[in-house]
Amino acid sequence: MPPEQFESLVTLTRHLMSRHAIDAGNVLAHGRIAGEATKCLGERFPWERFKRRVST
Repeated sequence: MPPEQFESLVTLTRHLMSRHAIDAGNVLAHGRIAGEATKCLGERFPWERFKRRVST
């Protein structure tokens, strides 16, 4: 994922969190929701870095 794409995702997620009063603890990947089996993020998505960026 190019850095610009990652930053756009962080910006969009932060905007949606602010607009809809979503706590960072409620930002979840599809495969991390109880009952979900999809692996759409893949092994190469920097999930921990993304979580840190949307939590600040």
